[in-house]
Amino acid sequence: MEYLSSQEYRHIVRIVGNDIPGERKLIVGLTQIKGIGFNFATAISSTLKINQNSNIGNLTEENVQAIEKLILNMFLIHISVHTIQY
Repeated sequence: MEYLSSQEYRHIVRIVGNDIPGERKLIVGLTQIKGIGFNFATAISSTLKINQNSNIGNLTEENVQAIEKLILNMFLIHISVHTIQY
């Protein structure tokens, strides 16, 4: 994956409506989002092939959009399964 240069580092990154400090590591930052735990955050980084030790502030806009798309798709699947079961 491509990372931003030091001039393009973002101090705050908004992912799914949550402001995450740019100095946070990817896994820790993703766990700040409601409904995302350590295992789900690890699965996101593995699926998208993003280094777990990278800082959130170094992610490109394409990385952020891919993370948001994956999270929203998983939440929609979860909601659909629960509505079918009841």
